Amino acid sequence: MKEKLLENKKKVLENLYLTVFAVFCLYFFMWTTTFWVSWPDFFVSDLRTVMIALIVVKASVSEKKSNWKELVFEIGLIAVFLAVKNRNGQEILLDTLLLILGAKEIASEKLIRVYTVTIATALFVTIGASLLGIIENLSYAQPGRMTRMAFGIGYPTDFGAHVLFLLLCYFYLRRKKYNMWNWQLRF
Repeated sequence: MKEKLLENKKKVLENLYLTVFAVFCLYFFMWTTTFWVSWPDFFVSDLRTVMIALIVVKASVSEKKSNWKELVFEIGLIAVFLAVKNRNGQEILLDTLLLILGAKEIASEKLIRVYTVTIATALFVTIGASLLGIIENLSYAQPGRMTRMAFGIGYPTDFGAHVLFLLLCYFYLRRKKYNMWNWQLRF
């Protein structure tokens, strides 16, 4: 009975982390679009607070205690991230650090699946909104080259990066279904 309760707590904490991870992904994706989103004043700091609480609770609930190598690695990671953050002032590094520490003991496939679903949905909504004229569809014309469309993203290169990462995630998630021969036929 106690084991089942512990397992349920782990699942709930994992699902909470994946939800916060999806919110982080969506938040950072929205900064690359032409959507004007008015985020609440303390949205990111509240999200960081939730993430820190999740990390602490996950560590206390985990029956697998960190060995000294993991502990040294985590402390070193924190020290490096804080030193770099203090040097260049970019707070996004704290978000990256929290996402790394919180992802401990969560299957990478789950993270990639959540990322893929979140970003694919947001990208389709962004493309649709830009084609319908709800948001601005930026286009870049250069002499002697084709006009490049951004489809609701700030720059065509950012749009291409989103599509590339989604394709890479999709192929990774489908890797067991296809062998190399099938991949070569697709390209």
